[in-house]
Amino acid sequence: MRRHVILLLVLLGCSSRAEKEAPASQSAPQPVPVATVAPDARRLVLPPAQIEIPAGEVQTIDLQCGDNSVKDSRIRHTVSAKVDGFKIDDTVVRCDQWDECVERGACRVEGRELCRHGFVVAPREEAEAYCRWRKGRLPSWSEWYRAARAASSQRFPMGLVFDPSVACKRPSVETSTTLVRCEYTSSYGMTYGMRNPNAGEWTRDNMCVLAAGTRKSVPLGIDLNGDELDWPYLVESGGKAEFRCVSP
Repeated sequence: MRRHVILLLVLLGCSSRAEKEAPASQSAPQPVPVATVAPDARRLVLPPAQIEIPAGEVQTIDLQCGDNSVKDSRIRHTVSAKVDGFKIDDTVVRCDQWDECVERGACRVEGRELCRHGFVVAPREEAEAYCRWRKGRLPSWSEWYRAARAASSQRFPMGLVFDPSVACKRPSVETSTTLVRCEYTSSYGMTYGMRNPNAGEWTRDNMCVLAAGTRKSVPLGIDLNGDELDWPYLVESGGKAEFRCVSP
């Protein structure tokens, strides 16, 4: 009888020691720490994608000050020019992309005068600052037209002749004269807005015009306010327009 009691006490002692020496891996699971985001972390807004335009010819205009300087901005393309290959934004710069430049300290908050239809409308010097931040520049007049219509001299986005079946539709003529920004995409993949309330797009070029008998060099843009592609946008001061960037 006493032998049985002693044996029982020995077994109980071994069981208690085993519980005390149980490995730590069998203990209760610890809570997993939750990852936190630094308070100054910012969402990166990417610039427009760029499309590659091959070298080639384009119908353009004479920008130089000479005997043939235009007396009126309502001119037609008269010169054939060769353009080297380049890369150009597939769309104009959006407002959130401009704001990214501001947050990085490269653009001025007040540089963006308007945000209409989601796109930046700015003076040319502000557009130039944005493109410099991206290690690029504004397109030349010839580059823009090369991307918009290749080597053709088409007057309209759809071809040489205006086709109302594929053109943008204005609001009711009886009730409104408001322009509606409508988009076309070129064969190269560049999208641009016609009937554009933002006036048009900037180029890097200046154009020589005659005003009151005096020749002067005026900042040149692409006038996209109507249905035709052929109009220059000429503003001596205070002009603002949409823009896109080029990488050589």
